Amino acid sequence: MDVENIYVPGSGEFCKAINACDAKRVGNHIFISGQVGVKWGKAMDDFEVLPTYEAQVRQTWLNIKTVLEAAGGSPKDIVQIEQFIVNDEDSEIPFADKVMKIFEIKRELLPDAIPTGSAMGVTHLALPGLMLEIQVEAIVTP
Repeated sequence: MDVENIYVPGSGEFCKAINACDAKRVGNHIFISGQVGVKWGKAMDDFEVLPTYEAQVRQTWLNIKTVLEAAGGSPKDIVQIEQFIVNDEDSEIPFADKVMKIFEIKRELLPDAIPTGSAMGVTHLALPGLMLEIQVEAIVTP
């Protein structure tokens, strides 16, 4: 079975630096590393964590779409998502509303993606300021 590591410009440099990849394609399966609300530059340490929850959600889905397409997939191929959402008791946005915002923006940006999924509250993510991370599995069908 063919196995391919997928790297996209910007985040791929970050992934290479930590000995990971943006996605791994195994046959017709695509496993996408957790994507976050970051705009990537050209170097490993050249990125911007976006300032608001909605901006991070929107950028996360755009990053997922970029990685998915680089791996040869499309939104209709997404079968599962795992959402990790910072559950901050002091947040102005209730946790359930954060989950619904993720699906609202997904519906807008990737209307053909109809996955199964889970949403988990966490206390921290890998980079300071991150509010959510979404991991994706896709199966490319002819």
